[in-house]
Amino acid sequence: MAMDPQMDQRISRLEGSSEHMATIAEVAQLEVRMGDRLASLETRLTWAFIGLIVTAIVAISSVGMLVLELTQ
Repeated sequence: MAMDPQMDQRISRLEGSSEHMATIAEVAQLEVRMGDRLASLETRLTWAFIGLIVTAIVAISSVGMLVLELTQ
């Protein structure tokens, strides 16, 4: 895909400048924040899955006790 000539000139002018370095720093900071958010999401999903397993175990044992009561 061909790049816009104006954009190409702007990139050439920005490379090595302080604005270019600031942009790199901003991107790095965004990557760190996205990594933190991903880790937070991963933790929440893990706890949600554990909660789902515990709920399933409680439901199965409750049904089992109900069946035992009804068969006696």
